Amino acid sequence: MSAFDTTATAFLYGYVDTDMPGYRQVSLGGSVKTVAAGYYRWDAFITAINAAITSAGWAVVSTSTGLTTLTKASGTAAVLWPDRMGWLLGYDQPPNAAEGTVAAVQGRTVAPGAIPLIGATWDSVEIQKERQFVVDRSQRGHGYVFGTSRVWRWRLVMSQHALEALRSGWCLSGKVVISAKDPTQLGSDSAWSTSNTDGYVEGVPVGVEGVRWLDTLQTVAEVTLLITTAGP
Repeated sequence: MSAFDTTATAFLYGYVDTDMPGYRQVSLGGSVKTVAAGYYRWDAFITAINAAITSAGWAVVSTSTGLTTLTKASGTAAVLWPDRMGWLLGYDQPPNAAEGTVAAVQGRTVAPGAIPLIGATWDSVEIQKERQFVVDRSQRGHGYVFGTSRVWRWRLVMSQHALEALRSGWCLSGKVVISAKDPTQLGSDSAWSTSNTDGYVEGVPVGVEGVRWLDTLQTVAEVTLLITTAGP
């Protein structure tokens, strides 16, 4: 059994902007494939990658363990990452890193844009009383909330591998989604509402209030994350 195998009950997903260079290219058999320009939620990003590489006989899958797998339908080919997409997918590769001539590439780390959670609970924050939020001291920052936004204090339980991915920062800024659906099912999920309490929540992280280990071996942690959402 892989050390990454945990029973995920929810997931924290990020968004990827491929309008600008940085996280959109892979070279397969010497041919550079570029993801179409767009602003993608994680599941749509995976779909866009597959649209770019399917003609070369390759496919990428984002799994419930947080790992991704890049696989060739038949044979082998040289794989190289011209930009940082290899890092974002969890292959732990810098720009221009080569995987060699392979039939598949297995994820080495939890993908920073798709973090599996062992548990996720939340409560509403009274922003009238907590107008300023002090985040993790290592960030030495503050978050402010204005207007009609609502703030939610999420307590996210995750493995040490998922925590490493979170600390990379991808899901600590920009837009994020918390959903009970794994990456292959996220497309069928719908937004949370009073009539759909199992739906996903979409918002923007304000900051991290704290991180604590739940066991002495430091294999499972609880992260308290503040997320602001639109609406009254």
